[in-house]
Amino acid sequence: MHPTLPQLLSIATSALFLSLLPIRLLKLRTEPIKVVSEHRGYGKLAIAILLSVVQLATLGTIAYNTPAKVKDDFRLFPAVASFMACVGLCPLLALEHTRSLKPSDLGIVYLLVSMACDFAELGTGHYGNTTLEAVTPGIANLCLKFVLLIAESRGKKPILRDLRGQQSPEELANILDRTFFWWINPILALGNRHVLTEENLPPMGRILSSKVLRQQALRAWDQRAKPEGRTTLPKVLARSMLPRLKKTYGYPFRFKPI
Repeated sequence: MHPTLPQLLSIATSALFLSLLPIRLLKLRTEPIKVVSEHRGYGKLAIAILLSVVQLATLGTIAYNTPAKVKDDFRLFPAVASFMACVGLCPLLALEHTRSLKPSDLGIVYLLVSMACDFAELGTGHYGNTTLEAVTPGIANLCLKFVLLIAESRGKKPILRDLRGQQSPEELANILDRTFFWWINPILALGNRHVLTEENLPPMGRILSSKVLRQQALRAWDQRAKPEGRTTLPKVLARSMLPRLKKTYGYPFRFKPI
């Protein structure tokens, strides 16, 4: 049986996720705990474990429906890769929940792409037949991934430890909110109801703070060309200020359609 495009994409997605997973886990292990003790993290971990069990059932269903004489059936490979990736989700989401300010970017992207691949595979009938028993694990897999995606996409501002109110919205937003600038919607809604004052505005992002600008200026000055000439100071100022100006004046153009 020749592989289909959704199967190849599913394998590639799981392989890329598994290759990036150890790097992210090692980085998270060095981070301090940033949230208070509560039940949300255990709920996500339970869903991830249940998802792994469903993936194992899906793998068993595909293996059961594969004739013993068929040696080159490609359907097992994406199922095995997806099972391994879902097992890897368990420690990732557990550490991301306690040691990261924002939801897991790696986990959210994997869940989104894998859901698209699984939906396409389910539509092409890769389970071998269309009986209810054959497609039930695939449907349960999609439902659990969707629930886990919603749970992981929730912000953690209410449960942060000693950092509440000190971080900007974009620093706490998940990758979807940052990509589509959904994090600014509460500010726009508040401005639509009331006149915004300094007390209403959230903290400024670290990258836009004056402290970062000063550090960039000092770094640019240390890296200046020697001997100094008439253009040395303008070049240093340009190197330190242009990234800041780009971000400052780029936001209005991004939000213009709103």
